[in-house]
Order: sequence, then C-alpha cells, then structure tokens
Amino acid sequence: MVDRTGINGTFDLRVKYVADQGAPASDIAGADFLTAMQEQLGLKLVPEKGPVQVIVVGHAEKASTN
Repeated sequence: MVDRTGINGTFDLRVKYVADQGAPASDIAGADFLTAMQEQLGLKLVPEKGPVQVIVVGHAEKASTN
C-alpha cells in the first residue's frame, strides 16, 4: 500500500467488517473490507500499478545441523 493521505503520524485503527469466504454477496450480512474502510474511516483504497521492490532468490539450501 502507498499512503497518499498526506497525514503524518502513527494511528491505531479498528474496522469492523465481514470476511468474504467465498459466499455469494447476498448471503453475507455486513460490510466487506473495502466498504468498511470507506464508511468507517473515510479512506478509499484504489488499486493502481507502480514500481515495487523485488528480492530474487537465485539459490537456497537446507541448513546444516551444525
């Protein structure tokens, strides 16, 4: 996530939402995560593409017993 709110500081937030576990939307009572974020906190999460840091592991071995 990229914070584009322009608000500085650390926050402890609580959001109540219903986890979607594959059930049809009509069978779920309550807000999904994105709706809850917007309704309860006034934050809208918007998907966008951009550069990200990537770590490439070229080789890995099981650790020795020593």
